Amino acid sequence: MSQTAQNSEIQVRLPGSGELCTFPLDSNTRFSDVFRALITKGCFACPQGEYPVWVLLCGDQDLVTWVSEESAFYDRFPFGEPSIASVPSWVTKEVHFTSYPDPLARAKEIYLYFEGSKSFMGHEGFLREYKSYQVSSGQEALWQAECSINR
Repeated sequence: MSQTAQNSEIQVRLPGSGELCTFPLDSNTRFSDVFRALITKGCFACPQGEYPVWVLLCGDQDLVTWVSEESAFYDRFPFGEPSIASVPSWVTKEVHFTSYPDPLARAKEIYLYFEGSKSFMGHEGFLREYKSYQVSSGQEALWQAECSINR
């Protein structure tokens, strides 16, 4: 029996509570489906007037982002998001979430991680998300100075 057939669920650490739960899978379930189901259940608290950005990680892989203000999803897959079951290592790793207080904080994280290289952002599947934040060139210059200091 294949690993995919053996694992008909994944382990998900719920945002906020940190509770570990199981999420059922079928051959078509994608991480964005997990995100949508948890959003529907009210697992992502958004205090009034605040618009956090939530990121789904499988193990240490940053795979899908949900921008609460726009209710927009961004994934890292250039040819469409694959099903979870299609990548055997995904079904054995814990899924968890991290958040940023607002879109600019998430944009900064992406910018600093890639040291401002939009080429690398594009190669790794982050450029579409980064561009959606419409960061000014002045802000990027400040972050670039931060990159220079940290080298």
